[in-house]
Amino acid sequence: MSVEVCQTQKIGPTYLCKHLRRVCGQT
Repeated sequence: MSVEVCQTQKIGPTYLCKHLRRVCGQT
């Protein structure tokens, strides 16, 4: 399956997925 594309919101050092409400990626 392809990578899930979700709108992420920058919350501190991590990005929170507004749709899945889970950490989408870390920087």
